[in-house]
Amino acid sequence: MRATLLLPLLLGCGENLLTYGKDPEAPTILVSPTSLTLDEAGTQTVTVASTGAVPLNVSSVALRSGGAFTLTDAGALPGELAAGEAVELVITWAPEGDETADWLDIVSDDPDSPLVPVVLEGAAEVLDTGDSGADSAA
Repeated sequence: MRATLLLPLLLGCGENLLTYGKDPEAPTILVSPTSLTLDEAGTQTVTVASTGAVPLNVSSVALRSGGAFTLTDAGALPGELAAGEAVELVITWAPEGDETADWLDIVSDDPDSPLVPVVLEGAAEVLDTGDSGADSAA
């Protein structure tokens, strides 16, 4: 009996149930994906969106080490994204060894997620040239 009464109450809550405790007037960031793995040199994109009802101020978009990964296009960031606006960031990977990793840090005024790190991983296949360094002639 209790479940029968509770279900209509939950259904009636809709989005409010999912955002319980979140200030509806606070800026909200959504970053997708939060992890990139590249198995060959090239580019990938990361989307940064303002999903709240108010503008989102992105104050910094930066790679931690800047090794084999580069931020080749940051769109309009750092800067302000209007509510509902999204920007694509372009990440390029040029391998400098067998494996490489970095993080892309996105800093904003979202009070719940002021720093969103994106894990960047690359793994280049090491080609076997067949030369082991030893003379095979006996």
